[in-house]
Amino acid sequence: MNTTRYLFYRLNQLKGLNHQGRIKVMSEIMNHPEKSYTIHDIATIAEVAPQNLKRFRRSYDSLLSRSERVYRNYLKENFITYFDDSYPQVLREIYHPPALLFYKGQLNLLQTPCISMVGSREATFYGKRVVNYLVPAIVAEGYTLVSGLAKGIDSCVHRATIVANGATIAVIGNGLDIVYPKENELLQQEISDKQLIISEYPRGSKPRKEHFPQRNRIIAGLSAGLCVVEAKERSGSLITAQLALDMGREVFAVPGQMMTEQSKGCHDLINDGAKAITCAKDIFDELTYIY
Repeated sequence: MNTTRYLFYRLNQLKGLNHQGRIKVMSEIMNHPEKSYTIHDIATIAEVAPQNLKRFRRSYDSLLSRSERVYRNYLKENFITYFDDSYPQVLREIYHPPALLFYKGQLNLLQTPCISMVGSREATFYGKRVVNYLVPAIVAEGYTLVSGLAKGIDSCVHRATIVANGATIAVIGNGLDIVYPKENELLQQEISDKQLIISEYPRGSKPRKEHFPQRNRIIAGLSAGLCVVEAKERSGSLITAQLALDMGREVFAVPGQMMTEQSKGCHDLINDGAKAITCAKDIFDELTYIY
């Protein structure tokens, strides 16, 4: 057993630490693998905030009490760490990069140029047509499509990419052993087998509300540009777009009909400076200086 990787796996499940704190502890373990680290050592290195110490200690005790099950799950997981060569450099550069990424599928896709495409869970016929129009051209240009495997636009992006014989990465907000939403079971399996699915959450992690903004930062971080196809005025896609802007990524939005609820979020993005696109070339023109 690789003791260091197992320590990283356990560390990733502790509550009360932020992503940077975990990476600090991982770096310390790599530099001094001969040392044994107490709960006090971990809290000190990670600079756990006083208000999080109680939660951190409870999590640490829980992890110890579940050590056999944790180890069995560890043996079933494939994951890369922040320090591995296969970890994408674009993610290392974001604020709060994930310490670990669990994966199934073609890991090499993380090293390819990517464009993220997201949108409403309540996709309209228009939104689906837009995806099926844009994706083949993006695939032909050699980009990997990244999305979140949610119902609606996300699922349409993955399916359109597969139909176009392209490459796609699904980023999910739960463990890789859990299918969410249930209607995407076959799609999730196909992506796991032939494409790539990733998560920062270990086996058994349920899809919790607070996981999805964290998932969104990975979707934004993996790509040079993010395209929002449809979004309501208050939409998770707009959170992803803001994260992309904060990371210095290009943000694109597809305009829709003026009075359509599903396009209000896109129109707001355009008013705030996102580039309105009518074809895939509009995206490529903005990204030529990056790749």
